[in-house]
Amino acid sequence: AFSPDGSRLASSGKAIRLWETRPPDLETLEQRRLRVAAEELIDRLAAELPDIDAMRTRLANDTTVMPALRPYAEQVIGFRSR
Repeated sequence: AFSPDGSRLASSGKAIRLWETRPPDLETLEQRRLRVAAEELIDRLAAELPDIDAMRTRLANDTTVMPALRPYAEQVIGFRSR
């Protein structure tokens, strides 16, 4: 079913999913790119380091991590520490 303005589509199966029908803007594309890069970074850190605290320390002290990437990486660490 489409939303009244046609901007979203809802589908169902085992779960209800909402889909955007318009192409994403540049800001949204950049946020997606940063989220993927953050996941990849934290995957690499998790393979090298013994625990979440060590990952946080490495991330805080690593000057090669882009400033725009850092909050996304911190968010990924937060999700994984739950």
